[in-house]
Amino acid sequence: MRKRFKRAKGPPPKISFPVTPDSVRDVVLWFITNDKWTKEINTKSMFLLHNLIWPDSAKPQVQENIENVGNNPVLYLASVVMKDVEECAQNKHKFRDLIQKLFDLGGEALKKSSRIALRYDINTQQFDIDRAMQKIGNTEEQARFATSLYFDRIASARLRILGWIYHQLYGEWFEDFVKKK
Repeated sequence: MRKRFKRAKGPPPKISFPVTPDSVRDVVLWFITNDKWTKEINTKSMFLLHNLIWPDSAKPQVQENIENVGNNPVLYLASVVMKDVEECAQNKHKFRDLIQKLFDLGGEALKKSSRIALRYDINTQQFDIDRAMQKIGNTEEQARFATSLYFDRIASARLRILGWIYHQLYGEWFEDFVKKK
């Protein structure tokens, strides 16, 4: 079901102005295959979460088609990062604002999913979405958990990828300007 990507050696690809879709794609692929946190996007649990939270009306007719963004969190992440870079790369302050918003969003989503995981004693070290949903049981709580966990992971992956791109373009690390709450 999931597509395996060939692991690259060395640091993420360099990127500079003018930013091209190919250069952004190369960075996204590097992170999905090599970065400890970002490669979680390409796991069975993320595919299940992705398909749990997207309403059926937003999905294509053929669910098995993993080449479609609606069925595939990897493609969804790539498309969102492409859009982010397209909208923000030319404006340093806009890029910084986006990174700050992602940092805040990821933090809030993580807090929500963590509270639920603690309440139901969900093992996050050996995480399995099916076991987690069985432990939660309550449909509303399952939806909150799935949504917040999904958005935490997507926001974290976006933050790591966009942080690298921002650093390459502007020579600063986002840790130097992000305001932690």
